[in-house]
Amino acid sequence: MNVECGKQVMARLEDINTRLNVEPLLSAAQSFLDKHGVKTKAIHLMTQANTKFEVEVDLSTCGVRARKVATAILSRGIDMKADARRGGNRLKGVKPTYLALIQDKLNRDQQFTHDQLKELIVTDRPDCKPTAISNHASFAAQALLAIGVIEKTRNGYELTD
Repeated sequence: MNVECGKQVMARLEDINTRLNVEPLLSAAQSFLDKHGVKTKAIHLMTQANTKFEVEVDLSTCGVRARKVATAILSRGIDMKADARRGGNRLKGVKPTYLALIQDKLNRDQQFTHDQLKELIVTDRPDCKPTAISNHASFAAQALLAIGVIEKTRNGYELTD
């Protein structure tokens, strides 16, 4: 399947999606085009697909909680890097709910500090104790590092290429 064919498939699926629910196919076509460097507009799917993807990333270096966060993202087939480039956010409704806030931050800035990450979690969970907030931030950062969404820099984290 070449890129031009992928674009045609995408256009046809968008048309069909007005009559039938072909969201899993749309998501797959969008991922294909993203992997080949073709910029596409963000498709906001109406429902979350029930499709579960197999996690193929080695998460053995992650702690249990970070592994759960990474699995929550990967098992839904969500590509956070592609969403950040398009400005989309398919993490809305995914637990932990602060992941959607992190995606929004990546869409705007593509880099953040650990303190900014903690601020996002405080926004989502205002009743949490400071130690719990710090733990959540560490789990999220560790998970996103493990799945290759972000990389550690001198000043914090930034979206990988």
